Amino acid sequence: MPSDIGIGDAKYKDLNHDGKISLYGDTPGQDGDVVNLGSATPRFIYGMNLNLTWKSFDLGVFMQGVGNRTLIRTDDYSMPWSDWWRQPPLFYYGNTWNEDRPNARNPRLSHGSIRSWNYQPSTLTAINAAYLRLKNLPVGYSLPEALTRRAGLSAHGFTSVDSTCGKRTRCREAGIRKRPRMGSNYPFQRLYSVGADITF
Repeated sequence: MPSDIGIGDAKYKDLNHDGKISLYGDTPGQDGDVVNLGSATPRFIYGMNLNLTWKSFDLGVFMQGVGNRTLIRTDDYSMPWSDWWRQPPLFYYGNTWNEDRPNARNPRLSHGSIRSWNYQPSTLTAINAAYLRLKNLPVGYSLPEALTRRAGLSAHGFTSVDSTCGKRTRCREAGIRKRPRMGSNYPFQRLYSVGADITF
């Protein structure tokens, strides 16, 4: 254990009861205090496509999700101040331990070597990356035939929302956000469309 460990730092359980926290046991081939936290590969991928019509209105719903997936934050996202001069990611703000936040999820802030102890891969840093998102929602309306018959045309107006990820869904954690300052990632997007189909 680190010599500078203190109140607000992470605590780990001695699972094999050998009196120490270690990756391996004293006997070759024996596990230490390590457990399987899951896999970054989704175990289940699912979706649903639903189309509804009522009178002149039509509605489409496309939902997509991932089940049973575990992620561990890496690189700049693995801890507050991965480098002493780097601004911490927003999700750490207000969520680290101090005297005013004794029940915060994350350990205390530190610039010292204790950071590696506090934020090493564990059940504390594991993220449940399962999610269900509404990916596409088109809504349309067809003008009644009584109005368009004389003009010899048919008209259908629609609006649609296409979303890479909802603002509050876990799929934001599932994307590749490695070193965004170097431009090596894709932003999460939402696209709004409005249009009309007119047939003569």
